[in-house]
Amino acid sequence: MNPRTTYILGGVFLAMLMLVALAVFWGPANPEQGRHVFPAWHASAALDANPADSVVRVRIERTEPASETIEFARDGKGGSWRIGAPMAAAGDNFSIGAMVRAIVEARREDDREVTGSPSTLGLDKPVATITLTDAAGADRTLKVGRTIPGATTQQTAVESSDRPGKPVIVARRDIADIFKPLSALRDRSLVASTEADIDFLEAAEGKKGPVSLRKKDGRWRYVAPDLGPADSGDPSAQSTPGGSADVGSILREIVALRVEQAGERAGERNDFVADGVKDAAAYGLDPAKGRVLRLKVDRAETVKVEGGTSEAKVKTVTLLVGLDKKEEVKPQGTPPSGAPFSGYPAMLEGSGSVARVPAKPVEALLKLVETPDMLRDRALTRLSAEPDVIEIRNGLGAFELLRPSAGTWQLWKAGAKEPLAADATAVAGLVEAFRKERVSFVEGDPKAREKELDLDKPADRQVSVTFRLAGILADASKPDEKKDAPAGKPRIREAKPDAVVVFGKRLGEEVAARRAWGDDTALVKAGKGLLDLVEQGSLSYLEKRLPPLAASTTDLAGEALHAAAGVRQPHHQRGGAPGAGERSELLGVSADSCAQDRPVGEGHPPPGVGVRHADLGGADVEGDRGSGGGRHASAYPVRYAGAWPCASTSSARVRSCWPARGSTPTPRGSPASCRASGFSRVASRWSAIHSKRYARSSRRARHARRCWCAPGAWGRPATT
Repeated sequence: MNPRTTYILGGVFLAMLMLVALAVFWGPANPEQGRHVFPAWHASAALDANPADSVVRVRIERTEPASETIEFARDGKGGSWRIGAPMAAAGDNFSIGAMVRAIVEARREDDREVTGSPSTLGLDKPVATITLTDAAGADRTLKVGRTIPGATTQQTAVESSDRPGKPVIVARRDIADIFKPLSALRDRSLVASTEADIDFLEAAEGKKGPVSLRKKDGRWRYVAPDLGPADSGDPSAQSTPGGSADVGSILREIVALRVEQAGERAGERNDFVADGVKDAAAYGLDPAKGRVLRLKVDRAETVKVEGGTSEAKVKTVTLLVGLDKKEEVKPQGTPPSGAPFSGYPAMLEGSGSVARVPAKPVEALLKLVETPDMLRDRALTRLSAEPDVIEIRNGLGAFELLRPSAGTWQLWKAGAKEPLAADATAVAGLVEAFRKERVSFVEGDPKAREKELDLDKPADRQVSVTFRLAGILADASKPDEKKDAPAGKPRIREAKPDAVVVFGKRLGEEVAARRAWGDDTALVKAGKGLLDLVEQGSLSYLEKRLPPLAASTTDLAGEALHAAAGVRQPHHQRGGAPGAGERSELLGVSADSCAQDRPVGEGHPPPGVGVRHADLGGADVEGDRGSGGGRHASAYPVRYAGAWPCASTSSARVRSCWPARGSTPTPRGSPASCRASGFSRVASRWSAIHSKRYARSSRRARHARRCWCAPGAWGRPATT
């Protein structure tokens, strides 16, 4: 191709692109703008803005469904809509906002010119005239004429201030909201829209009450009467009104005090009863002349302030409910459908507007007034997070359970220089038991009842459990750390604990206790099983899995490997110590229960622990539980790193490990071959008993003569 031709075609193409760009730049921002009833308004708006959002006042003068003038207003963009005429009332933000958007976004049906005089189209006497005022104070009007039957839907002639003298046809359904009953545009919630909006409530009926509660730092507590913390319930629960007795259920009942039907559709009742009421007694709402439930609520609201910014404020509203004017409303329609509606007349104090509210929430609030303590928090402990410090004191002493890092618990005994590994499952079980426990309250003079229930003892003679959240200090240099703590012990915050439970006298199947949550203290009765749990020693919380063993038996300090699983021939007969494979069978062995807090003597397993020696080809043999023995015992006493975690029922066939403290104990009845090989048999009453029992049969006698040995020299344990 000739290069000249190429240049010419390229120039033509660039010129066409420039023409398209100019058309886009100078043309309407949106092709649909020309079809809007307010085209100039849309043309002047930003591309990402909706002109409806700028409307702050609406005035509707209409003759359908009734001849009236309605005014709506809000405080700036995004503010809440209110009805200014024909009465002052809260508007339904969603319904009014949808109506305004429908008016602003209305489009003509087609591009045909509308013929006919204003009188023919009904625009000389419009059925509705709408005036929209934006935040800048500019007014735009829309006249709505008569309805014209269309091919598929009803149509209406309209004329806007953007097209004066040029009416267009729109679908009536697009602007149908302007003909809704005023009651359908009112806010149906009387007290609060959501439970989260309520920060304070007070209920009273005549001389009963008041019962008041306030929320502070996310927790509800009684103000009057002073009954301490209230049960806040589960804020995420999707319960229905009339559920469990907690503050959450009462808040749901308060939100349910609303207008259920507003007469929006044919056959629907209108629960907005009357406006501009002067005589409250006519509706049973005068406390001096009848029974009136008075509900006072502080609710949070977001309001617009100067400059367009939002500000949170608290508004107090008081609802009066006429208890002497309960009424049953039969369902309407032909034939009538649904159940009869039972409700009471109600009025916001100072509004002059009477509405009808459902009976069920009213009766729930009356129950609260009659039984003020129904919302008391009956949990023994209420922890907002997982504790990291648990202090337990009982008859066996005092110890602490600390969680310096996630999932890792340490057990610190009084005076200990280093911790023991704690069983996270056992600790979690303790916390869960306290969380689940529900109590009953002890009435009467607290000081007298404390003495009567043995709750006035000194702290060192009490059985108690203390929980701390975020109790471990991340910065050890802070001034509130404990100065006398061991060097390796995590520093504990000395502030007031989050929860303390002190146990007192047993009362049959219950036990008296003092519950303290911060500054709130109450005398309660809990199940005695919880005290049984707390009275257990520190062994109940020790880690029951054996740490990894060292590579050599000479690295096991203070331990005697009394038997290795799976070894059918004693080590002294083979001329050596247990090998690595035999030691590996000890890995992962865990204990099921703890027998005693400390060793009972050199070479002796703790009493109460059963022992299973060998399977002898799969046959169970007699064991010893430390007090008479028994059949099919399957627990092995285990000691490692200077602690007794206990009795193991692991599937691994470990026989026993226990300490030879100090020098190797003097052997009793050990074969010479055992001593000759450098091993000495661990002496114990336990071994002697089994030697006699196994001598009853030739098989057991052969087993009894086999000598499981312990090394005679010990090194230091491996670091794990």
